[in-house]
Amino acid sequence: MINKIFFYVPSFQVSVGGAEVQASRLAKELQTKQKVNVHIVSLSGAYIFDQDGVLSRVEAFTQKTPRSISSRIKNIINAIFYILNNKDSDLLVHFHTLSPNALIIGLILKVICLFSHNITCVYKVTRTGCDSPLRQYLKPSIGFLLFKLQLLISSKFISLTPAGNQELLKSGVLPENIFLIPNGINLPKPKDRVEWKSRKNIYIVIGRAIKRKCLPQIINAWLNANRKKDAELLIIGDGPELLELKRHYNTNLKKHNIKFLGHQEHASILKRLITAKYYVSASVSEGLSNSLLEGMASGLVPIIKKIPENEFVVEHKNNGFLFSTENELRNLFSSSIKIENEEKLSKNGFRMIKDNFDIKQIADRYRQFIIKVAAK
Repeated sequence: MINKIFFYVPSFQVSVGGAEVQASRLAKELQTKQKVNVHIVSLSGAYIFDQDGVLSRVEAFTQKTPRSISSRIKNIINAIFYILNNKDSDLLVHFHTLSPNALIIGLILKVICLFSHNITCVYKVTRTGCDSPLRQYLKPSIGFLLFKLQLLISSKFISLTPAGNQELLKSGVLPENIFLIPNGINLPKPKDRVEWKSRKNIYIVIGRAIKRKCLPQIINAWLNANRKKDAELLIIGDGPELLELKRHYNTNLKKHNIKFLGHQEHASILKRLITAKYYVSASVSEGLSNSLLEGMASGLVPIIKKIPENEFVVEHKNNGFLFSTENELRNLFSSSIKIENEEKLSKNGFRMIKDNFDIKQIADRYRQFIIKVAAK
């Protein structure tokens, strides 16, 4: 039986994103509740949670960011040596990325342990759709070759949605090597939930200011909508496009109740979610958005882009709204559009998350996955 797992999460404790947050939640739940020993290996070092859920770094690496070929090689060596020095007889390495470094580490470990250990490499497909790593590996390149070699050594793949399953199948992965395990979140405590009638008319956008998030589409739709006077748009997150967005829309911000809040600590974001009404996203490529799950768990009604990954969670007019164009989004922002029984949509959304995306359930599915892999 496998009782130790290595999570490879390159930017863990270096930056904060969906993959890092999800790996931390899952490792903590597996360690404290499922009694699985999880080591998180990143660019900055190796980390573990103790039985009380306290994170500590057990080994520090000198390289933090892969700025050059030499540092990339050093990062790969650090990860491989740590895993080999701390392995058990059955070795499971779970890569929370499809980066070239992750594919290389998996291949090298497979070769080294070929005759001495039973090793399983598992790759999590954290994002699908346009410009995702998986799509890029379909084009002739070094990444294409590395990915195809993973298929030859029967690596396992975890997808977050049925759309992810389909993309893996199209990429040549055998059905028996694909496992659907979505992201999970910690549900808010009942005492923290706020009734719909007591919430403010706030629309929240969460995510990095990057091209695929399509923030201009949201802002333009907001500016052209016939909104209620108390409606407010809060945009949370930093990113390379943030300064340009602020500059471009500067004259409209105060007049149209738009606020760029920049980076916010997770606890601060959760406090804002429980008092707002709507979660908004126009992203064209996702895996399974943590902020979407947290928003719905907090009672927000989602207004999000119609892509397969979002349709896995949101059913139009049942627990939220899906839009395809800027005009459709503008109409959803407009007060002239009467939305019936928003409170019911809010409750339906919470129930959807509670029944399907509670981190306790997801950790248990991972435990069952480990048992299944170990039995083969």
